[in-house]
Amino acid sequence: MLALERDKEHYLSEFEQFAQARVGKEPGWLQQLRKGAIATLAEHGFPAATWEDWKYTSVTALADIPFKPVVNRSGAERLPSQLKYAGFGAWEGTQLVFINGHFASELSSLAKLPAGSLVGSLDHAIAEAPHLVEPYLSMPLQAEHAFMAINSAFFSDGAVIMLPHHTNISLPVHLLFVTVPGSEPIMSCPRILIVCQSGSQVQVVESYLALASGRYLTAGVTQIVLEERAQLEYYTDQRESPEAFHMNSLQAKLGSNSRFTATSLALGGKLVRSNALAVLAGEGAICTLDGLYVGRDHQHIDYHTIVDHDQPQGTSRQLYKGILDDAARGVFSGRVIVRPDARKSNSQQISRNLLLSRNAEADTRPQLEICADDVKCNHGATIGQLDEDALFYLQSRGIGLLQARRLLTYAFAGDIIESIKIAAVRERLAQFLLERLPCGPEQLGDAKITTARGDNEII
Repeated sequence: MLALERDKEHYLSEFEQFAQARVGKEPGWLQQLRKGAIATLAEHGFPAATWEDWKYTSVTALADIPFKPVVNRSGAERLPSQLKYAGFGAWEGTQLVFINGHFASELSSLAKLPAGSLVGSLDHAIAEAPHLVEPYLSMPLQAEHAFMAINSAFFSDGAVIMLPHHTNISLPVHLLFVTVPGSEPIMSCPRILIVCQSGSQVQVVESYLALASGRYLTAGVTQIVLEERAQLEYYTDQRESPEAFHMNSLQAKLGSNSRFTATSLALGGKLVRSNALAVLAGEGAICTLDGLYVGRDHQHIDYHTIVDHDQPQGTSRQLYKGILDDAARGVFSGRVIVRPDARKSNSQQISRNLLLSRNAEADTRPQLEICADDVKCNHGATIGQLDEDALFYLQSRGIGLLQARRLLTYAFAGDIIESIKIAAVRERLAQFLLERLPCGPEQLGDAKITTARGDNEII
């Protein structure tokens, strides 16, 4: 606890320097937003093991690491030759590249966009069109925790995508966040704002990766607002350094008859926490959240979701899968809330984990809070190992044990990968996944399994 207190003091001290350097360079409302965020951090501090939402994930590993906000894009000169492999090849649509959290216009490409669309650097939008972004950035973040407060206090750039009514961007937009670690631990705080007005449609891919190993912190926040009948397909892939800390939060508000589909892949990082909050604020909204996390060595990956049915006839689907090897630990905590007025809501939540080692560990905690009648909600969770009969069958057909294990492991994750509708992304992520699968067989003993019972509360 003392280490976390010292860590908090470090960020408070860094903020004084950061805020002073930005005086006169940004609007007053943004300065007030930052001051409110750092006050939240000062008041509540970092999550402790006694906090219910963080009981499976300790952040003490971040203590005493003096992460510093990045003030430049050093290292960008060597990126062009590496981005082709790290990304998804030649990108046909708009691609915005960020180096250590800062927009790199020379590495980015803008496809032709419909009239009235705003796609680009958030820092530029704040400077040139603050009236467009202020109403959304000024909205209070829900379920705010320390790393969201750090983002609000320290973000200096990010991406903005704002579409006017009945606008369709035909080619996907790729947001590529690249970290170039230095000799000192650095921190980047990308802020992403996506607003789709009524009837608009877009596909967005959000990627996080490092081109070298190193210790750093990524504390990102993505805000999404979908108005009536808007549609967003949203894909996130995280391939951070094995020494990195990745703390990312997504908050989405869905209007009437809107459709939000999100697929998240976590393949890298030392300590990863991914928060997703989706509020079905309009009647007939549809939300799909899928996730796949692959851990090895001593990785710790935690997915925490909240789906809030606030209005009638909403539909939500969640499917999260984990593949854990060596001494990795995976956590899934999913909470579905059905408000009193949300009649005829339909919700399904599934968590599945595959353990490939006796030392791997999975914790899963599905929860339902139902406060309305005439609803259909269910959840389920499974944790297990590779099927010995299936392994025997494949080996009896001449397939080696290693290849059989890889085939069955990939098949376990296949439906998440196949749900990605953008072919270039689907094929590239399938390749990255194969590279992460175990390289050799290991005898399995009694794997450590902890499964929290789902809490069903009917009010």
